[in-house]
Amino acid sequence: MPTKKFRSFAIFGAMRSGSNLLERYINQFDGLKCHGELFNPAFIGWSGKNTYMEIKKPERDKAPDMLINAILAKDSKNTPGFRIFRDHNSNAIDLFLADPSCAKIILTRKPVDSFVSLKIARKTNQWLIEDEKHRKTAQIFFDMREFEEYQKVRQAYSKMIMSRLKKTDQSFFEIRYDQLGDVEKINEIAKFIGALTPLKTLKQTIKRQNPGPLADKIVNYNEIYQKLDLPAPKVDQKTEPKFLPEKGTDLSRAYFCSSKSIIFAPIPSAPDGSVRQWLTKIDGMAPENNFGTAAFKDWQSGHKYPVIFTVLRHPVARAYDVFMRKIFQTTPNGFLAIREALETKFGVFLPAKDSDFSEIGYDIAAHRAAFKQFLAFIHHNLTQKTTLRTDGRWRAQSDLLEGYVAEFNHCIPIQEQDLNYASAYFSNRFNLAADMGKIEVITPEWVFELRKVYDVEIETLARIAYGADYEKFGFENWR
Repeated sequence: MPTKKFRSFAIFGAMRSGSNLLERYINQFDGLKCHGELFNPAFIGWSGKNTYMEIKKPERDKAPDMLINAILAKDSKNTPGFRIFRDHNSNAIDLFLADPSCAKIILTRKPVDSFVSLKIARKTNQWLIEDEKHRKTAQIFFDMREFEEYQKVRQAYSKMIMSRLKKTDQSFFEIRYDQLGDVEKINEIAKFIGALTPLKTLKQTIKRQNPGPLADKIVNYNEIYQKLDLPAPKVDQKTEPKFLPEKGTDLSRAYFCSSKSIIFAPIPSAPDGSVRQWLTKIDGMAPENNFGTAAFKDWQSGHKYPVIFTVLRHPVARAYDVFMRKIFQTTPNGFLAIREALETKFGVFLPAKDSDFSEIGYDIAAHRAAFKQFLAFIHHNLTQKTTLRTDGRWRAQSDLLEGYVAEFNHCIPIQEQDLNYASAYFSNRFNLAADMGKIEVITPEWVFELRKVYDVEIETLARIAYGADYEKFGFENWR
């Protein structure tokens, strides 16, 4: 029997570079056995394992060569292998790089693809799938500074490996992520390590986790694709979508005062009930709605030069309102079908009804992540990239205002924080008593307060989803 050229092998890869798949392919060859991430700082081999070959994690951390030698002695028939990443035990990395009897496999993947895949895996907490029906999907916000730092660290590690190998004049085998499905390439790797019999086909026991173009995975793709020299986003040639009202018409949803010439045109998920209570107070009776054309003309005949107004809410606060009322809640009046789709199709983690948050690990960070995914969903929903219906509660306020303007020729937009300044105008315009001037907007007491959930990324995602509202109404950052 010929002497083996190598007595072990190491796959130098990175998280989300395809090393799991490569390990499974290599293990299909007689005489080769990869043992996983034995030098991962969090576990030994695979998640949750703290012992391997009767060697415990503290022993491995102190003397990685003890575990390597134990494996070499235990199975002399197979050539053992290891998956090695940048953050693994540095002493183990040094041992493998210095050992000429260890075959080196250099696995690479495009940095952008690895980075996006890593962000999605962290968001969904899904790192490997064997059945596509269990796939969780999610979209991520691409932070250029974070990516540049990621790439800098990655390049430094790659440069160190290549420098060490060239300095010691060691051979190595390079393979790219996009070559992992090539049986001839895998056969070459196996032959390089020492396998004698090539394979005709490869058994693919795990599935690709995030198929599809990057544009579908990155919520701010339009902002970053040119900087990274990525394909331009596809231009949707479809005509502008026609949004149907949830019920009735823009006319029927407006509220008309009886004695005062005031029309209130409400925006869903913006202040409504508190404004109508104030109108009831100043008018002496509740305003009416569900007007048809004939009723409106009849009202106009007795109300000359009416003031028509609407109340706008900051896009972040408005999206959070509908998220908490209709998505987070599991009550019968919630959007249960959309909630289920967000969980199953978009990978949003939401607690079931009556869940103990502490038991399932749902905290402020998990809630913040869920709200960010909802904002990403809104962006894609409003740009017709989902099959789910567009609800008026998250439809753009600028679009809703256009509907009222088309009906009434004009409509005064008042931002929520300016309501009491506006009420002073109404007091002067209609000679109201001094004690009737203020509009009290009651803020709901949510289980997670928006001020504790809010961060810069939430603001950015809201601006992506509601760019027209920010531009038209001049909204500043929520905080």
